[in-house]
Amino acid sequence: MSIASICRYGVLYGLLFLLCITPRAAYGYIDPGTGSFVLQVLVGAALGSLMALKIFWRRIVSFVRGLVSRREQP
Repeated sequence: MSIASICRYGVLYGLLFLLCITPRAAYGYIDPGTGSFVLQVLVGAALGSLMALKIFWRRIVSFVRGLVSRREQP
């Protein structure tokens, strides 16, 4: 096999691979229950993150102050 034919096969296999992994159109339906569930998960994650921030706020502030005070000292 010559180098040119190896390159051609490489390109052919590469295109075949890309064709196999390319997504096809999927016509689907998301019912209102699924949309409501996704909305509940997003709201719950946001509220949980805010609660964790509230609980650990003092630790975060003291950590940042410690970093800033280290930089100020020569």
